[in-house]
Amino acid sequence: MKEVTQDHFDTEVEIVAEQQQKKEIKLIGQQRKIPGLTLWEYNERTKELAPAQFKRQDFELTTLDPEPPNLHISHRVHVNEGCIYFQALNRKNAEKKLHKILNH
Repeated sequence: MKEVTQDHFDTEVEIVAEQQQKKEIKLIGQQRKIPGLTLWEYNERTKELAPAQFKRQDFELTTLDPEPPNLHISHRVHVNEGCIYFQALNRKNAEKKLHKILNH
């Protein structure tokens, strides 16, 4: 039988704590989604304007209630470094808003 020392347990706890810190989610900002508008992403380095990419989150709701409660679903955007995010109706309006943002 292998003998385990107290130092061995302390080392494992520290490793777990470091792994949990790496999974931390940081809230950068939030916007209210306006129905009918698209969230646009402008990359300042490449000067590229494109619709933002969203992360899909699957979850399972388990309840004993016959009528499930109202769910508040938040959309999470795949955030890239050096990008500006804003909402606009279409590409033409997005270019106008972007011009105002950059020249302000």
